[in-house]
Amino acid sequence: MKVLHVNTYDTRGGAARAALRLVQGCHAEQIDASLLVKRKLGNSPGVWCSRSLLTRLRSPFSYRLDSHLMRKNYPNRIGNISTQWFSALSAEELNRSDADIIHLHWVLDGFLSVEEIAAIRKPIVWTMHDMWPLTGGCHYSYDCEKWRTGCGACPHLCSNNGEDLTHQIWRRKEIAWKLQAITFIAPCRWIEGCVRDHPFLKRNPVETILHGIDLQTFQPMDKTVARRRLSLPEKTPLILFGAVDLDAPGKGGPLLVEALKIVQQKKPDAELVLFGASAGQPDFPLKTHALGYLSDEDLLRTAYASCDAFVSAGIFETGPMTVMEAAACKTASVGLRAGGTPDRIEHGKTGYLAEPGSADDLAAGILTVLENAETFGEGAYAKAQVEFSVRHQSANHRALYEQVLTDEKLKNKHASSTRIRRKNYLFNGVARP
Repeated sequence: MKVLHVNTYDTRGGAARAALRLVQGCHAEQIDASLLVKRKLGNSPGVWCSRSLLTRLRSPFSYRLDSHLMRKNYPNRIGNISTQWFSALSAEELNRSDADIIHLHWVLDGFLSVEEIAAIRKPIVWTMHDMWPLTGGCHYSYDCEKWRTGCGACPHLCSNNGEDLTHQIWRRKEIAWKLQAITFIAPCRWIEGCVRDHPFLKRNPVETILHGIDLQTFQPMDKTVARRRLSLPEKTPLILFGAVDLDAPGKGGPLLVEALKIVQQKKPDAELVLFGASAGQPDFPLKTHALGYLSDEDLLRTAYASCDAFVSAGIFETGPMTVMEAAACKTASVGLRAGGTPDRIEHGKTGYLAEPGSADDLAAGILTVLENAETFGEGAYAKAQVEFSVRHQSANHRALYEQVLTDEKLKNKHASSTRIRRKNYLFNGVARP
C-alpha cells in the first residue's frame, strides 16, 4: 500500500507536525508513505518537493496572487481567508504518481486550488486540520454558521453583500466537490458533526481519529531539572500557555487574562510561562516568563515538564496537540468544553474542562489542577499512553486506508460490470431498461 501525503509545509504549524508524525508512524505499519510539500523547511527523510518544473515555477507566485486579490478587494478583512484560486501543484502530478491513496492535509497558501482537488482521480483521504474545507474560505468560522447555507455577507470581510467572495468560494467548492469521493478524517467529534451537517459534503464518509504524538520525544522528566534548564523558579507554581499567534482570535488570550486575575487573587505566588510568538502578546496579570517560539521538540518537552498546569483557552481548537503533548509529559491541562478539547481531557480525571466564556470557571480549573498537579498529571499521562500515540493513530489510519481501497475496488468492479452489460445490450440489439 502506497500513500502520498500532501501538506503545504513539513515543519511549520501544527498540521505540518501532525502530517509528518503520521508519515513516520505509517512506516511502522508497513505502509509506504511519503510527504509532498510546497516548501521543505526540515531535513526529515521521506519529505520531498514537486519535481515538476511548472510547479516549482508557480510555487512562489500562487500564494502572492491570492493574497494580492484579497488585499485589493477587501482591505478591511478580519481573520485569515484562503481563496485558493491559484494552484502551485497540479492534480495531474498526483494522478501520475504510483500512490494508491492521496492523503490531503493542510494544502493552503496557494498549494492546491479548489479545482485541482476536484481533478484528482485517485482515492482521496483528507484530514481536516481546520474548517476551511467546510467554509467559504475562512480557516475558522468562530461564531458564524453561514457555511451551513452558502456563506456570503461575511463578517470576516466586513461585507454586507450576500454574493461576496466567500459565497463565490463556497459555490466553487460545491460545484467542484459535490461528485468527488472524499473520505474525511476529523481530529475531533465536533468537526465530524460539522461534516455530517454540511449541505454538500455530508454524503462523504467521515471518521474521527485523534492526532498522534511521539511518546519517545514527549515523556516525563524531572521538574527541577526542567526548570533549571529554562531558568525558571524552582519552587513557584507555574502555569503554561502557548500558541503560534498568541493574539489570534479563538486562542482565548482575553479570557485567560481575566481568569488569571482571579488566580492572582487566590494564589498570588503563581507565575505564567509563555511560549509562542511574542508579537501582540496580551498584558497578563501574573509575572510572565516568555520562552519565545520553541521549534525544538526537546525544548518544548522541557517546557511542558517544567510546569504544574497547561492551559488551552481556545474555543475553536480542532485538535489541540499541545494538550496531548503536555499529558505525555505528565502535565495536566485546563481547557474549555468546546471544539476538540473534550476529546483529549477527561474532566476531573486527566484535567479540567471549563465552560466556554467563563473566566471564573477557567480560573477554578487552573487552581484545581495546580492544587492537584501530581494526581491529574498521572491521569493525563496514563491516557496519553493509551490514546495519543502515533502507533495507535497509524493503526487506525491503516484500517481506514484498507476500507477506502476495498470500496474503490468494489466501485470499479461495479462500473466495469455495468459497461459490459451495456455492450451486451447494444450487441444483441436490446434496449436498455
